[in-house]
Amino acid sequence: MNIEDFINTTSPNQYYIDLDLDFHISPRNFLEWLVINNDENFSNVYARDVVSKCFQAVYFIYLRAKIDNFDLSRLKHCHGYYRNFDHHWILLDNRYIIDLTLKQFEIDAPKLAIIDTERCETNYVTSTERRLNYEFNQGES
Repeated sequence: MNIEDFINTTSPNQYYIDLDLDFHISPRNFLEWLVINNDENFSNVYARDVVSKCFQAVYFIYLRAKIDNFDLSRLKHCHGYYRNFDHHWILLDNRYIIDLTLKQFEIDAPKLAIIDTERCETNYVTSTERRLNYEFNQGES
């Protein structure tokens, strides 16, 4: 099975919310940041452009939160699996998943997916969590 087979599937028990964040995250700015930092060209199909960019998305969210003077102790970098794929995402206040790359797996996911883990099931399985109140290099895993 290839990535397109997974992009065309949806999770019926997972739904997305709008949440006013105290820092600015924009999927468009994320792609522009990827172009600047990775010197890549993109296809303008978001689901394809963010494939395997989940760690960079976590780092981007961290940078945006830091720039906007957000309380970084409220954020955790989670590493684990989405379905059977190795994946990274942000957990806010031990409750909200923030994911800029979920669209690579879920066609109906918004580009900025926010999920309230107390209100619905998810396909995320966490292996490790760590606070984002320290510097880390983009290449670190």
